[in-house]
Amino acid sequence: MVKWYTSTQTDYTSWLYLSILYSVLYMPTLALSNSVAFSHVDDAENSFPKIRVWGTIGWIAASWAFPMIWLQQDLSFQLMPPFLSGDEVPNVTARLADALKFSGIISITYGVFCFMLPNTPPKADAVEKLAFKKAFSLFNNKSFLVLVFASLGVSIIHQIYFLQTGPFLSFIGIKDSSIGPAMTIGQFAEIATMAYLGFFLKRLGFKKVITIGIMAYFARYAIFGTSILPAWVMVVSQAFHGFCFAFF
Repeated sequence: MVKWYTSTQTDYTSWLYLSILYSVLYMPTLALSNSVAFSHVDDAENSFPKIRVWGTIGWIAASWAFPMIWLQQDLSFQLMPPFLSGDEVPNVTARLADALKFSGIISITYGVFCFMLPNTPPKADAVEKLAFKKAFSLFNNKSFLVLVFASLGVSIIHQIYFLQTGPFLSFIGIKDSSIGPAMTIGQFAEIATMAYLGFFLKRLGFKKVITIGIMAYFARYAIFGTSILPAWVMVVSQAFHGFCFAFF
């Protein structure tokens, strides 16, 4: 309901506060969903990546289907993804807000579906009343402290990617209806990098893999900040998202 109500806002302040509220409600579900999945698969290390990848596939499907169905008309085949493209509908910018309404409907449907999941109580040996004290004690480790602060900085620019890449692509001339499909290049790269993540971890180790992920962030934003490059280079650079997301 929060997501649906957000779509009706016409001033930025209200939209921002509602978006923050939705994020507070939504973000814990990521860890909870992962925990439920881990509890019901026999070989979590090998099985979970195959489950997790469907989230990325769903992202791609939504980013392709929404513009085709709701933002474009007179579709025709093209060789480049998403393979079907057409003229934008006259009120395309106003219709972009409908993505929030569809998201709200899907969120409610998913919430109802969760009642059908098998009962998954916390494991008895995993319950510890003062677990947070043990977590904070990790800050005594200098390496862990560096990782936390590095992760904090990367997390900030990671969210900027999701918030500002759409307006940026629009600014450089990409059609509103093509922004979603263009950004799915990052999700295709994410699938590929996640598939080989185990290989890279064994060959390079965690430190080098994380370093590659951080450098991918730097490379992507360096390209974004280079005004002399053509728009197609900016679009193709979305592939760095795969390394950013999977490696870091």
